[in-house]
Amino acid sequence: MKESLVNTVIVIAIVAIILIVVLISKSSKKDKPTVVVESKEKPEPSDIEPQASNSDESDIDYLNSFVVIDTETTGLSEGYQIIEIAVVDMNENILLSERIKPSIAIERSATKVHGIAESELSNVESFSSITEKLLLAIQGRRIAGYNLPYDTEAIYNSAIASDANIKLDNEALCVMQYANTTFKLTKSMKLTELCEAFSISTSNAHSASSDALMTVKLMKQLFEIENTFNGNYLPEFEEINPLNLSLCQDGDSLTEWTASDGRVMLFSPSSVGGSGRVAHLSETTKSMVTEIYKGDGAVEYIVNYESTIPTIEIKTYSEEEVENIENENQQQYIDSLRAELPVAGVVPKKGSLRLTLKNNILLEPYITQHFDINEQLFIQHQSLDSFLSGSLLLDFYDESGKLVAQQHLSKPWKRVAGIITSGYKATVQIVNATEKNNTKVDVIFDNA
Repeated sequence: MKESLVNTVIVIAIVAIILIVVLISKSSKKDKPTVVVESKEKPEPSDIEPQASNSDESDIDYLNSFVVIDTETTGLSEGYQIIEIAVVDMNENILLSERIKPSIAIERSATKVHGIAESELSNVESFSSITEKLLLAIQGRRIAGYNLPYDTEAIYNSAIASDANIKLDNEALCVMQYANTTFKLTKSMKLTELCEAFSISTSNAHSASSDALMTVKLMKQLFEIENTFNGNYLPEFEEINPLNLSLCQDGDSLTEWTASDGRVMLFSPSSVGGSGRVAHLSETTKSMVTEIYKGDGAVEYIVNYESTIPTIEIKTYSEEEVENIENENQQQYIDSLRAELPVAGVVPKKGSLRLTLKNNILLEPYITQHFDINEQLFIQHQSLDSFLSGSLLLDFYDESGKLVAQQHLSKPWKRVAGIITSGYKATVQIVNATEKNNTKVDVIFDNA
């Protein structure tokens, strides 16, 4: 009987403990949900190296341990909520893709981006309905996302609004900050811009699943760069724009330009109106380049596609090398003119050409000359050898024989040079007064 009484007491105690646990669990659902994400504003290398958490973990295992989260939201206002969420693994399998009804209105500006209107969410449920699916999709995985803090804040806001309880304590990586670290950017680029740089399709951008898939592919590219260059991609440069770099061709020579604040920037050869900035020189590289220029040397920045990841090769030249290159280039130009001018020098049937004087300059200083209507200039006959041994510019004289201007050999003026060196002279009649550095002229040919 004593043993039976003891057993009864034990059973009652166990039942009491179970009831207490159930009551605590129920009351906890009313508490404010907690969202914890282990991410930093600017990740250190230890945050992204495969050995960060497990030294025995291979690179591929580390990469495959991630899932990417992306959300579309009600907008940017405080308390913004999720209207669409997706989770994708590194094999591009979509683990979760759901639309969610928010408790606040969708901003018009947000609808213009993702195209989702409130009327499309009338038959979907609140965030609490997908909480279990979300936790299952990320269970035991590292999480990543492009601007991940924005997505986790959206999860937090939606959890509060729908009285859901969720805790994200996964190891996490913000891919936007990962890109900023890789390319040494102080201003983040758009996800679509970075994807275009690596030929990742952006055709369905701004849906949660498409953006998550884009982020997966971008993350793989960044991981490849990280491993290929040991975490130090293009060490001589900062503010690298991979999109503008990807638009350059193999062997392109980048244009150097110094800003008023002292920054030295490189631009693609096709840059128009200041666009096409590829990178900035680091302070160390700028100091090195400055010393080369002080010694009358030269520097060239060549785009190199030896691998699928473009690089920039810095070529330096001494004063002697610069002089030799200039002489070689000059000789090549002279040789090309020697072949071109006799062919180009066909006198027009009417004996004249209507042309435009551009970049017409005085010898010193280099300023644009102004001419009035009906004014006349003269081009003297020269032999081909005499012309090629001179300035390689067309000389214009006034009536007194004074040199007043010169013209570079654009294609139309090469024809004039060809005619002049084949036994002719010319009178240049000003048709329209000089406007915006251009002067319309009739070049009238006559036998020398």
